[in-house]
Amino acid sequence: ESSFLQIAVSPIDEHLLEPQINATLSFLRSYEAEVRRLARFPGVDAVEFRMGLFWLPDTAIYPISLTPSFLKAVGDVGATVDIYVYASDGVN
Repeated sequence: ESSFLQIAVSPIDEHLLEPQINATLSFLRSYEAEVRRLARFPGVDAVEFRMGLFWLPDTAIYPISLTPSFLKAVGDVGATVDIYVYASDGVN
């Protein structure tokens, strides 16, 4: 009834936002036409770039700033950006 495709564009253990943004931009530069084609393919409901961050107990604020060039690159292919902030005790 539903399916999905997941492609890791940043190392799985990368928990900082900037390297994930840079990896996503690099991926988009290399595969922009294919991502656009995927977003327009019949039956595709969403194309998302997910980023994960870890909120540590002693963190008062975690500013998230996405540059216009990044947002434009993602928007131009018809995708969204989802940022997941996970609670963490700081122990790995």
